[in-house]
Amino acid sequence: MTTDFTTIQKFYSIKEIAKIFGISNVTIYRLVEARKIPFYKIKGCIRFSHGDVIDYLEQNRLESVD
Repeated sequence: MTTDFTTIQKFYSIKEIAKIFGISNVTIYRLVEARKIPFYKIKGCIRFSHGDVIDYLEQNRLESVD
């Protein structure tokens, strides 16, 4: 079996997402607990796919007011 590595996504940890978003790890855990951000649980570790992070940011984007 061959694997197409072009389709493999980057996954981020809680710590990485907190740093990217500029918020605390606790806040990320709260978002996960409330199921407000999509995540994967891989062997007990919470991970976020790059695509899901982009989608989450787009869904929470606010337009500027002129």
